[in-house]
Parts: sequence; structure tokens; C-alpha cells
Amino acid sequence: METGTEKLPFQRLSRAFSHSKGEGVAGGGSITMYMYLLPRKKLSPYGAIPAKKINMKVHTISLLNSATLIAMSAWGYGASESPSITALIPLFFGLTLVLCYQGIKTQNKAIAHVAVLLTLVVLVALFMPLKGAIGRSDTAATVRVALMIATSALSTGYFIKSFIDARKEKSDA
Repeated sequence: METGTEKLPFQRLSRAFSHSKGEGVAGGGSITMYMYLLPRKKLSPYGAIPAKKINMKVHTISLLNSATLIAMSAWGYGASESPSITALIPLFFGLTLVLCYQGIKTQNKAIAHVAVLLTLVVLVALFMPLKGAIGRSDTAATVRVALMIATSALSTGYFIKSFIDARKEKSDA
């Protein structure tokens, strides 16, 4: 069911079924089954909603990570019954990453490497607070720390991908 080179939105598939003796069904004929498929697009995990590729830049992801580190750290410090200065460590990392933002945006190699190093340090360091929050059965703290870990991991992944892409561009040139 193609018209030229384009595919129609719905495609009809048919398949004949027959019994093992080759007689077919009741009257010796065959059954034709019709299946209708959606256009061939990548679907989201939620079903029939077409998935769209999110194309974010590494500096945007780094800024998102910084904002998450700052906000979640400040929230955790403020929500604590006995606040400790150590709860603000991710906040200081977030502020440092915000200072690196312009260098990351202009693709300054040295600043980008400093930023990814800071992101990796905070990513690894957040696993102990996560363990403590889970041990205390503190759901809010667990969610805060898990969110900081998730954005830090995402940022690290984007940094690594950008470094790989930059190396490919350099070798192609």
C-alpha cells in the first residue's frame, strides 16, 4: 500500500492461517487478518505519543544541574531540625558550576574539564547522603538527594558526549 516513495499513515497487513492438514477453516478457505499500524515513528514509553528527541546543549544541562544542586541543598538545610553546614556542600558545588557556565557555553576546554570534574566529585559524594537518607527512612531527603544524583549523572553524560563529539570534529578536520 505505498504510493510512490511515501508510506500511507496506516498499513494493512494480511496473513492467511490454515490448519495443519492444509484444509483451512470451516469451508476450506482461509482467514485474512487485518492489522492497522501507526506510522513508523519511535514511540514514547507512554504508548502512542510519538517520542521527540530532546536536543539540549551541555551548558544548559550544567545550568540545570547547578540549579538543582543549589535548590535541593538549600531546601535540605532549611528543612532540617538540626541543620549542619555539610548540607550546604552541594550548594557550593552548584555555585561553582554556575561560575563555570559562561566558559562551558563558549566551549572553553579547560573550564569544561573543571566543571565535569566538579560534577563527578559531587556525583560520587552524594551517594553517602543517599545511603543515610534511606537508612533514616526520610522520603523527602531521599528524593532530594536522588534528584541531585540524577541531574549530576545526566550532566556528566552530556559532558562526556560533548568531549567525544569535539574529538570527532577535530579528527575530521
